Amino acid sequence: MIDKPPLIIVFGANGFLGRNLCYYLKKENIQFEAITRNASSKLITDFKNWRALLANKRKENPKSNICSINCIAITDQLFCEKNVELVNEINVQFPKKLSEVCKENDILLFHISTDSLFGGYKNENVLWNKDQTVKPLSVYSKSKYESEEVLRKINYGTCIRLSFVGEGRGSNRGLISFLAKAIIDRKNNVEGFTDIYFNPVHLVDFWKSLKNVISTSNFEFNLLQYGVDEALTKFEFLKEVSLDYNLKITPIKLKDRVSEFPITHCQTLKSDITFLKSEMIEKSILSLRNEIKYLKN
Repeated sequence: MIDKPPLIIVFGANGFLGRNLCYYLKKENIQFEAITRNASSKLITDFKNWRALLANKRKENPKSNICSINCIAITDQLFCEKNVELVNEINVQFPKKLSEVCKENDILLFHISTDSLFGGYKNENVLWNKDQTVKPLSVYSKSKYESEEVLRKINYGTCIRLSFVGEGRGSNRGLISFLAKAIIDRKNNVEGFTDIYFNPVHLVDFWKSLKNVISTSNFEFNLLQYGVDEALTKFEFLKEVSLDYNLKITPIKLKDRVSEFPITHCQTLKSDITFLKSEMIEKSILSLRNEIKYLKN
């Protein structure tokens, strides 16, 4: 493998994660192709276009390393509960097709999974090992696990389980963007759950690690988990990151809210690569400042 692939293809380049990956790729002058999924799901239904794109890239670079990163997914959990067939099409069948085409063309594949796979357990503050039997609860989390299994069956591609925090970069997604908008709108109070645990990786650290993984990966199926070394609640994260601002974070419990879909209380993963919670918080504080500037402009 070479340290820098001549081409990285980002599927889902207009989403939260995809925007950040494209930002880092552009910043580091790494050649990349940005693929988006429009509202009519043309990427999925008219798949031949993307099969041809990958095949052509291989023909143009017959002996070079090419890498695809699949960030495409329907993540709105309420929408998932009401649109099971569409979720299966995009969250499960597309990764399957993408894996098959990448395998045909010797293209590395990295598929983004989720941290919400252990909802069937009662433990609240546990870092789940990837060998632990998954117990997904929602349509969304079940679809992400199914996508892992289809890649495992094909024996191609690396699945990455994680949650992440970072700047929205125009996506209006994520906790940093949520806080920034609340501060700009001069809200007196936002709510944070005290009974939902997670251990997110900051996107700066994820990208640095992903570059190393790309340079050393092979084509066969692999499963990686990313997370910081300690779990914290959503309330704790919001409070620590927003300390410099006059924003009250009110603690709430999931049991006090009516939800139309099952929510995983413990969205925490034992990481294959060490990341520190303290450094994630520091980077998140800086990201909040940057996101406020971005939204104001």
